[in-house]
Amino acid sequence: IPTVVDRFNDTLPTNYPMTDAALYYGWYEYGVNGPFLNPSFRFRPGAVAMHLHSFSAEQIRDPNKNWSAALLSRGAACTIGNVYEPYLGVTHYFDILHKRLLAGSTFAEAAWAAMPAVSWQGVVFGDPLYRPYLHLDADGENRPEDNDYRALRLAAMEWGSKPDEMQRQLEKATERTGSGIMAEAIALRFREANSTSEAVMWFRKAKNLYVSDSDKFRQDFSVIGVDRAEGRSGFDGLKLLRV
Repeated sequence: IPTVVDRFNDTLPTNYPMTDAALYYGWYEYGVNGPFLNPSFRFRPGAVAMHLHSFSAEQIRDPNKNWSAALLSRGAACTIGNVYEPYLGVTHYFDILHKRLLAGSTFAEAAWAAMPAVSWQGVVFGDPLYRPYLHLDADGENRPEDNDYRALRLAAMEWGSKPDEMQRQLEKATERTGSGIMAEAIALRFREANSTSEAVMWFRKAKNLYVSDSDKFRQDFSVIGVDRAEGRSGFDGLKLLRV
């Protein structure tokens, strides 16, 4: 699953160009912020999204306050929250929940397994029988808008234990299809492996392949992130994101 990790701020910046988001784990801010303040933002259908905060589900009527209501109103299919201070040790463990979902558990099963203690503070919203990764093997309904992500998943299944071969195959597929999504996925893989020069090269390739301005700017932001991690200073992309 191509994943963006922000290691520089508590939350993603306002108007961060988040597109095709199917999964979101965040912390630690009282009220909804970041890309979710953009009126055009919507999760992909079936998205799993949650934000760890002591009062994330303090109320569920106002979509512009706290987190649970905000994430659901922006298209998330399920979320987890807290109606009152549970203290950190009693909050749901997102890592356990994620592993259970990937293993094929229902949302209710995963949420129960991730809850270290039964309390009235922790609440769960969504279809309890929902299995978001039921088709993680890339079967299921074929939709054109999912083709690139399906190809990435198939590549991981076929060559996951052979990273060099997987890299070659992804690069060939990107050159053949001209897919910005695949180019960005390659860049993210290089960034995770700390191959920064290759990551920057592929982020720039992805920018050239993408059509929408938001997708293009996300590549700029990713390059800025690489520079910051390497201790290089440059222009302040955060200011641009707030425009």
